[in-house]
Amino acid sequence: TPPKLIEEPSIIVDKTSIRISFKTDENSKVYLKYTFADSVKSLKNTELKTEHTFLIGDNSSLFPGSIYKFEFEAEDGLGNRALIFNKEIRTTGVDYKVKITDLYGVPLSNHKVQLFSDPKETITDKEGIATFSDVTPGDHTLVFEIDGLVLKKPVKVGQDIRLTNQD
Repeated sequence: TPPKLIEEPSIIVDKTSIRISFKTDENSKVYLKYTFADSVKSLKNTELKTEHTFLIGDNSSLFPGSIYKFEFEAEDGLGNRALIFNKEIRTTGVDYKVKITDLYGVPLSNHKVQLFSDPKETITDKEGIATFSDVTPGDHTLVFEIDGLVLKKPVKVGQDIRLTNQD
């Protein structure tokens, strides 16, 4: 019979890497294929052992806030081979901050700010800063209301902007 997982893999994710560790019920070689968009990459560990760890993003960083599909196959010393793990994993997104002010540049505290296309919502701090965590880099829209006026501003995550009711 082909090797099997003993327990669920341990997965540690950050912005630019993913570490996956697991154990098989018998000494095994492990083959990994992972895909992102149209890109397919593979790694392998041809040493027969029961404890396995793969660090993806060690040699070339993964993209923050992106989904990667992983497929692990294990093969024992007799050539019995099986798919043992198949999962999509998202890397952690980036932090994004925006300062909200009035017409005169005075910070607006305790105001709700929304970020779309990753639907997220937060409240500005005493300095008018709205902080969003785990945001997928790229194009988004900020939405803010002041004095009954709803303001929408297209933004590219990674840029610093000030949002006022002049914009």
